[in-house]
Amino acid sequence: MKKGIIIAIIAAITMAPAYGAKKARKTSGEKASQEQTGNTPGQSALELDEEALEIVNKILNGYTEWQSASFTGKLRTSMLKLPVSPTVRIYMEKGELIQLSVSAPFIGEVGRAEITPSEVLVVNKYKKTYVRESAEAAMSRDHGLLDQVQSLLLGRIVILGKGELSMGLLKDVQFERENNGEWIVVPNREGEESGLQYGYVVNANGRTQVLYGMMQGRTETATLTYDYAGGGMTLGLDLQLPKKRIEGQLDFSSVKWGGNRMSSINLDRYQKVTFSEFVTNYK
Repeated sequence: MKKGIIIAIIAAITMAPAYGAKKARKTSGEKASQEQTGNTPGQSALELDEEALEIVNKILNGYTEWQSASFTGKLRTSMLKLPVSPTVRIYMEKGELIQLSVSAPFIGEVGRAEITPSEVLVVNKYKKTYVRESAEAAMSRDHGLLDQVQSLLLGRIVILGKGELSMGLLKDVQFERENNGEWIVVPNREGEESGLQYGYVVNANGRTQVLYGMMQGRTETATLTYDYAGGGMTLGLDLQLPKKRIEGQLDFSSVKWGGNRMSSINLDRYQKVTFSEFVTNYK
């Protein structure tokens, strides 16, 4: 369950997901998850056939080296009762920091989330409440968890608990080509005891389209979708819970490499609450 919390973190800091991948994409995502039932070892680069090696090169060539990055876009979700779509800003420093700010016209900033290797801070400026937890308590003891969340926000394949896909991690995944030119990338489950099943759908250009995850024996599912139309990126998340479905999307302009940290929030007049209280107050 520790590794599966990455998907929950994405849900918390974006507060929602895509109004739905296209049916074909979702079907591929479900297949990626459902097929991950064995402990079949992955392939090394030398063992991949020509087509698989070509898609690996396309995937990895798209992973630009970076130190800091920023996004700006619109959040579309029914979770926030606002008359207009709020603006979302994200600033990241590799392995060190994620800042997410939600603001609305005529209101200003209404929420902030910050994740560092040591703590998670989520602020509701409208209700003057916040949650602050140590990263160990809020996420897990897994090293590199912050890096993995950052990679997912950049639309990259992550092998949970091991890091961003690289030539050295090919042995930890399986590649399967679909008739429509898409590829399904399924991490191996050898030694995995969490029950988490997940996989990725990658298009013919090597860009991630879908991340689909579920817990074995449970009904909850989470789907992250990526759409790159118009030169930007739409990041979507669809959370299917036992009694509730949460969905929405973030429409971003293209990623800007670089940027500046957001100013800190003075919490002297804010009330510290539990995570459950914070979620309830956001309704």
